[in-house]
Order: sequence, then structure tokens, then C-alpha cells
Amino acid sequence: MSEDQLTPQQRAEKRVHDRFERQRTARFNWLNAEREKLLHRQQAQRTDHDKRQALASEERREAFAAHDRRWEEERRRLANRTTRAPGFGLFGPPPRNLNAEYRERREAWERQRDAIRDSSDEKLEKLRRERIELAESHARGLLAHERWARLSQDDLARRQEKSFDAAVRRELAVGDRGAQRAFEKQVQRERER
Repeated sequence: MSEDQLTPQQRAEKRVHDRFERQRTARFNWLNAEREKLLHRQQAQRTDHDKRQALASEERREAFAAHDRRWEEERRRLANRTTRAPGFGLFGPPPRNLNAEYRERREAWERQRDAIRDSSDEKLEKLRRERIELAESHARGLLAHERWARLSQDDLARRQEKSFDAAVRRELAVGDRGAQRAFEKQVQRERER
């Protein structure tokens, strides 16, 4: 049926239906934009967390490398002191027990290495737990957004359904006034001729 064949009531209903459809489309687009913003924020948080985790892993690697370098320096110092210091005729220092010194320094090095490992393991474990909590938080946030969006769309549909008849009556009144104004203008133009 063409626009000319429709009754004023049908034209008003069509205009109201079209306006409501535009409102629903606008609401849907807005909700999708909000969802995209939420996803973008969540991705930024995950990226930031991944950077912190990579930094912690790199710090761990660097701490172990520095600790190993210090041990190599310590071993070189022990290896270079194999001869007794000159006593210049006085009672020189007692002979060194290199095995005991090596064991003592090696044990200290192992304790320090264990402390570095424990500290970095704690930090990495904390970051792993944070990542799990972040993922759970993001899932809850997305579910909450989806629930809110569904409720928002349902609320709009209910309000539109309740107000449809009143909107059609308003549209008819506006249409009648508009038609009356158009008719009056046309009559006035004909009189002026």
C-alpha cells in the first residue's frame, strides 16, 4: 500500500513505529559502543598486567645473572689467593683453608640465590593471582554489562509499547494541525492571487 492510500491513523502509526524503531536502533548502537569501551578498558588492563609480569620475569632473570656474576668474581678472588701473604720475618698469617672458605662463600651464595628465587617467585605468584582475579573481574563486568543492556532494551520496549497509543494520538493531533496549517496557507495564497 502506498503512502497516499493509508488513512491518517495508519500514517500516524507508521510514523510512531518508525520513530520507535530509530530509538531502539540508537539505544542498541549506544549499548554496543559502551560494550566496546568496556572491552577496550579491559584489554588495556590486561596489557598493563602482561607488561608488569614480563618486567618481573626480566627482573628475576637479571637478578640471577648479576648474582651469578658476583659468584664468578668471588671464585676468581679465591683462586687468585692460593699463596700465603709474605710475613717479612714475622709470624705470618695462618695458612688459609681454601676448602672451608669456598664452602662458606658457596653456602652464602646459595642462601642469597634462594632468597632471590623466593622473592621473585612470590612476586610472580602474586601477579599470577592478580591475573586470575582480573580475568574473573572482567567476566563479571561483561556479564553485568550484558544484563544491564538487556534490561535497558527491554525497558525501552515496554515504555514504547505502553506509550504507543498516546504517541499515535499526539502524532494525529500534530498531523491534523499541520494539515490545517497547510490548508490555511494554500487558501491564503489563492486569495492573494
